[in-house]
Amino acid sequence: MTTLRAWTLRCGVVLLGLFSLGTSPANWEVVAKGVPATTSGGQNGLLVTVSASHPAAVDVRDPDGTVRSVDEFPPRAPGTPWRGTARYFLKPGRTLEGARIGGGCAGCTCSKRCTPPPGAFVDITDAEPVAMWTATATSDPVTVEMGRDLAGVTVVVEGIDSAEESLGVVPENDRDATGFGPGRAHRRFSGTSEAGIPTTTFEVQWPRAAGSTGTIVTSYRFTPTIVGPCPSLDPCAPPPGAAPRVASVTKLYW
Repeated sequence: MTTLRAWTLRCGVVLLGLFSLGTSPANWEVVAKGVPATTSGGQNGLLVTVSASHPAAVDVRDPDGTVRSVDEFPPRAPGTPWRGTARYFLKPGRTLEGARIGGGCAGCTCSKRCTPPPGAFVDITDAEPVAMWTATATSDPVTVEMGRDLAGVTVVVEGIDSAEESLGVVPENDRDATGFGPGRAHRRFSGTSEAGIPTTTFEVQWPRAAGSTGTIVTSYRFTPTIVGPCPSLDPCAPPPGAAPRVASVTKLYW
């Protein structure tokens, strides 16, 4: 058996085993070195600048210890090529963990990692404390029917073009419905409406208390909020167009 044939068969067997186990394809990764130990504190955020050969992911640690990635700020439109540098905004209380780039491997590598392409690099070039602007809105009261078959609602917010957004859930009578806990909003995905307006979709669920039965009709208001960095530590107003609006609320069924 030739060396090439043996290598091909070996890769085939390994890949077959990986696919059968549901293992992700091989990839490469480059991690930034010399990450500054920086935490955004008080009322100020942190504006991080990254220079890289490929689109970079910036990891942060939330105050509760959760580590996750933050998006570029402002967000890069789908299909827009990487320009070699980008900024990332950290809300107050978050700690910068690092930056990395990566991609898939070409051909058969027979391992989970391969050598990065020539010239691949990622560096954190700046981490500057900045003031933070906030833009928020409050929806009209929305009637919510809460029963056994209703898991919650889907809320679409227009006008959000920010790396940091949230949705508040406020009961109209300042009390949550009897038999249900406070509403919890989870960001699902972002996109663009047919009119070209940036949108973000949230899923809101109300946990039912043990032993609770029946259907309850009540009202809630939804308060979308977006935040972003000012140019410096001086306070600033939200930029033009930073005006979130609840566009729709629909029932969410299991």
